[in-house]
Amino acid sequence: MKRLTAWCQSLQGRLLLQLLALLVLARLLLAGLTAWGFLPVAEGTLQDTVYLLATTALPFAWVLHRAMRQVTQLEAPLRRAIREDHALPVQNHPTELRGLVEAIDQLLLRQRESLAQQRRFLADASHQLRTPFAVLRTQLQGLMSGQLDAHDALPRMLATVDRSSHLTRQLLALAKVEQLQQRGEWQAVDLAQVARDIAMEFAPLLARKRLDFNLQAVPLSLQTDPWMLGEMVRNLLSNAIHHAPKGSALGMVVRVLPGEAELIVWDNAGGVDEAVRDKLFKPFESASGGTGIG
Repeated sequence: MKRLTAWCQSLQGRLLLQLLALLVLARLLLAGLTAWGFLPVAEGTLQDTVYLLATTALPFAWVLHRAMRQVTQLEAPLRRAIREDHALPVQNHPTELRGLVEAIDQLLLRQRESLAQQRRFLADASHQLRTPFAVLRTQLQGLMSGQLDAHDALPRMLATVDRSSHLTRQLLALAKVEQLQQRGEWQAVDLAQVARDIAMEFAPLLARKRLDFNLQAVPLSLQTDPWMLGEMVRNLLSNAIHHAPKGSALGMVVRVLPGEAELIVWDNAGGVDEAVRDKLFKPFESASGGTGIG
């Protein structure tokens, strides 16, 4: 009974049941029209019509069964591909199904890449978090043993805690970015307005370092996630403020170029050494004093 119920709920079963229902409906309709005199038919014509419908339906049902069997035969290779982590062989399937097989392969590839990225991220993150906590433990041990003076050690410990907190926030932000990228739900966001909002957010830091800040921005709508765009601008400006000398100039420029948008954050700091410049876009790579995640 369970197998019959499952067959009736399958696509093949539903189509065949609908076809059978159409045959029965056609038989009843023809019989009713004939009985009421709306459709005068000669003797045997009604039976011939039903026989024609039935003989037409049988080949259709056989073709449908063959086509559906080719689809169901994908189940075993698909399970094997997921279990053994490899692609489905496209050439082993009919031409009509190759588009579906290629789409499944793309989905499996994205899943493998996502899992590999998560493994790399967790490995790097655990290493990055282990370092500041090890430093903090050493500082605490030195303080407890009397080897370090509390007046000197506590500010350094506070700085270590601040760096750890900053790194943790950045790790959570990076995880959220990856989640939003997979979701892919974008909306129109004005980059110029985001730049102005972030600049106002950092106004106390700019004033504390007496930085001469300048913002040049034209309205520029982008299809993106507001939070992701804000985090990007926030990280760039925060890094520039951190490295800019006190009393120097710093600014942002938002402008439109042919076919693209451009955001420039500039300062009067010493710049980045060429040795590390090409590595800055990799996770956990940084110049001295950075976290390598922003």
